[in-house]
Amino acid sequence: MEDRAAALKRAIADQEHRIFVLEHPMQPRRELSRMMREYRALEAAGLPRAPDAPTWRDGAQARGSFQRVIHDTGWDDGPAVQSVADLKAVHAQIALREPDPVYVASATMPGVEVVLTYEGGVLTRAALRGDGVTGEDVTDNVRAMASVPLRLRPAGTITESRITKLTRQALGPATLTPVPPFPPQLHVRAVVAMRTLDLTALDRRRVDAGDPPYILPRGAVMGSLRRLDPKVTATRRLKLFALGCAEAPPGIDSEWQLLGALKSWGFAVLPVTWRCKGLQEVLDFVAALQEIAPTFEYPLEGGTLCLNKPSALVDPEARRIRLVFPAPGRAALVKKTYFAVGRGGAILPVALLAKPPDSDLAVPERAPVPVVGGAGILDLPLGETVRVRPGTVAPVIMEEGLAPKDALQPAHCPACNALLFVASDDPFRVCVNIHCIGRARARLLHVAGPRGLRMQSLAVRVVDRLVTELGVRDVLDLLALDPSRVDALAPGAGVRFEEELQAARRLPLWRLLYLLAIPQISEHAARVVAHHLVDFTRLESLHPQEALQIPDLPAESALGLSRWLEAEGARICARVRQAGLQIVDAREDFPAPFLGQNVVVAGRLARGVAQAGDDVERRGGVLLARVGRLTDLLICGPQAEREFDTAAMYNVPVVDEGAFDALVAATGGMIRR
Repeated sequence: MEDRAAALKRAIADQEHRIFVLEHPMQPRRELSRMMREYRALEAAGLPRAPDAPTWRDGAQARGSFQRVIHDTGWDDGPAVQSVADLKAVHAQIALREPDPVYVASATMPGVEVVLTYEGGVLTRAALRGDGVTGEDVTDNVRAMASVPLRLRPAGTITESRITKLTRQALGPATLTPVPPFPPQLHVRAVVAMRTLDLTALDRRRVDAGDPPYILPRGAVMGSLRRLDPKVTATRRLKLFALGCAEAPPGIDSEWQLLGALKSWGFAVLPVTWRCKGLQEVLDFVAALQEIAPTFEYPLEGGTLCLNKPSALVDPEARRIRLVFPAPGRAALVKKTYFAVGRGGAILPVALLAKPPDSDLAVPERAPVPVVGGAGILDLPLGETVRVRPGTVAPVIMEEGLAPKDALQPAHCPACNALLFVASDDPFRVCVNIHCIGRARARLLHVAGPRGLRMQSLAVRVVDRLVTELGVRDVLDLLALDPSRVDALAPGAGVRFEEELQAARRLPLWRLLYLLAIPQISEHAARVVAHHLVDFTRLESLHPQEALQIPDLPAESALGLSRWLEAEGARICARVRQAGLQIVDAREDFPAPFLGQNVVVAGRLARGVAQAGDDVERRGGVLLARVGRLTDLLICGPQAEREFDTAAMYNVPVVDEGAFDALVAATGGMIRR
C-alpha cells in the first residue's frame, strides 16, 4: 500500500504542477480525478494521512479560530514611486552607490501575501503576512490550493519541459537543471491572487445568492483564503505565486537565480518578470506593464524592482522599489451609506454617490461598499471624495487612501432590529431572524424580478405592501395569494397577476430551488443540485449530510443547503406539495449543460461577452481567459480568429453564437405559457 501511495503522490504532484502551475497539462483532467479517487480509497483503507498527501486539496476539518504566529524575519516593502520622475530619482541614488545596477522587475497583483515554511522539503506551515511581524496560521487553507507544492522537487532531478522552453522569455527565469538543493528549512514569501474572470464569477454567484459582492480583488482573495472551513478555500480558484525567500538559500547569489530555483522546486512565479539593466530597460518594463494591464488576465496594480544582487553599498530598505499605478476612475462624493438586507440575511453595505461640485463627469448613483480586510469593510465618511470606476458586477469604489473599519457596520438588523450574527472569518454580518421583514422583501423582489418569475404585475410598491400588510414572506406564500388581494392593492393588476400565477405553477426543479431563498444557493448552485437530484422526491428525502457530498457544488452552497434541510427543509417541501406545483425534473429540463466544462467565450457576440459568460457560469461552466489544453468548449463570434485557430490546434469543440443561443433558450427554465 505504501509503495502505491508513494507512486500516486508523485504522479498526482506532476499532474497538478502541469495543470495549475504551468497551465499546460499533458493528460486529460479525468486522469487526475481517477488517481485522486484511488488515493482516497487507500486512505479509507487505513493509510495514514501524510503532510504531503494529495487529499489535503479536498480541505481539512473546519477550525474554531485562527492561531497567531510570529514570522522569523520581518517583511519590508521598500519605497513606493508613482511617477517616472520619482523612479528616475530613486534610480539615480542607487546608481551613485552601485554603477550600472541590474534589477529584477515583476508585475504586482492585488492579493494576499503569505509565508510558507518547508521543513525537509515538506510544507509544514503557512501564515498570512499580517503586519509583517505576526500573522494568522492558514496552513490547511493553503494546502487546499492545487498550485502550492506540498513537497518540493528533490535536488538533482530534471525540470526542463516544453512549456518552460516556449515561454521562458515571457515568464521570466528558466528552471535550473538539475534542481538545486534546498535548505533543511525554507521560508518562501508568496502572494495569493485571483484571475479577473474568477473574481467576476465569484461575485456574480454571491450576488445571485443574495450575498454582498467582494468587489475588490484583495478582498475577494482574503475572503476566500481566510476561512475557518478550508473546504471553502478549496472551491475558490486561487493561485499562489512565489516572490522570494526571507533569506537566500546556500548557493543562490542573485534574485534571478532564486526565482529560477523556486520554479525548479515547483512554484509559479509572477507571470511578467524581466531582468533589466539600467534605467532605460526599467522604463521599457513600465511601459509594457501599462500596455498590457487593461487586458491582462490578472488585475495589475503596479510592479516591483529588486536589485538582482545584494550590495553592501545600497541601503537594504532601498533594494526593493514598489511601482504604483495611479488609481483609475472618476471622483465621486459620498452622500450617505446605508445597509440593505439580502434574502439570505446578509447585510449589504451600500454608498450613495454624487459628482463633486467641481466636476461635470457623471458617476453611478450607488455602489456596494467593498471589502478591504479580513473582517472589515471600507470606511467611507460622509462627504469623503473617492474614486469610482465601472465594474462587471457593480461599480467599483477604489480603496486608495482609505481603511477598513468594523465600527461602520451595524450591530442590529436595519429592518427588524434583531442582533446580527458576526463570523470571525467573514466581513459581512448576517440577520438570522427567519421572520425578518427585510429578508422577506428581498425574497419577493427576487421572485418577481428578471431572474425570478418576471411578474410584471408586481411593482416594488406592491411588493412592499404585500410584505407589510398581507404578511407574504416567500414564493410559496405568493403562489397561494388570491389575485383579488393584489387587485385591491394595485387596481387592474389582479388579472395580470392571475395569468402569471398559472404560468408559474409549472417550474423546473432548479428554478424552484433557486426561488426558495435557500442560503448560499445561487442559480449556478441550484442547477448543480437539480442535476444531481434529478427530481423533487430526492430533495424531500435528502439527508443534510448527503448535501455536503453533492459533486461540483461549492462548499459554502453545500453547507447552506445542509443547514436549510436540517432547519426547515421538510416543512418547506411539504408546503410545495400542498401548493400543487408541477415540478419538471432534470430528465425533461437539463439544467446544467456546461457542468464540469472549461469554456472560453471570444469574439463579438450580440449579447456581449460578459452576458455570454454569465450564461455559461449560471449553467455550471467555468470560464477560462484563453484557449488551451484545459479548454472543453469555445463559444466563438466574429473577430476571434486567433482563438478559433488555437481551438483547432488543440482539437477543442467550437460552437457559434446561434448554437449557443439555442442551448441557452433550451436550458433557460423559461416559464412555458
